[in-house]
Amino acid sequence: MTVSSGNIVTSTGSFNSGATQTTVNGSTAGTAICSMPFAGASYKKAMIFLNGFNGSGTYTFPASFSGTNTIVVGGPLAADVTVTATNASITTTTNTSGGAVIEGY
Repeated sequence: MTVSSGNIVTSTGSFNSGATQTTVNGSTAGTAICSMPFAGASYKKAMIFLNGFNGSGTYTFPASFSGTNTIVVGGPLAADVTVTATNASITTTTNTSGGAVIEGY
């Protein structure tokens, strides 16, 4: 195992606690803070936190998932997130705050 600058790398993949956070603006109001702390070959996980987000916006994953049949979206705002292998589309009709977790292969 190697530890450097917020990254833990093992033979089975990596966790990046310092993963780049991307801000996606809602088309009407608010923001979504998005990051992908796990981006290994066999496991990927993206996090989305909405802060007064209203309207629509898209987060492009830094590492693509293998396909949509391997992705699970969870959390209280899972219904507001639609995913493809390369991005997450967020759509709300009111100012919304909370999170969603996207996991898969």
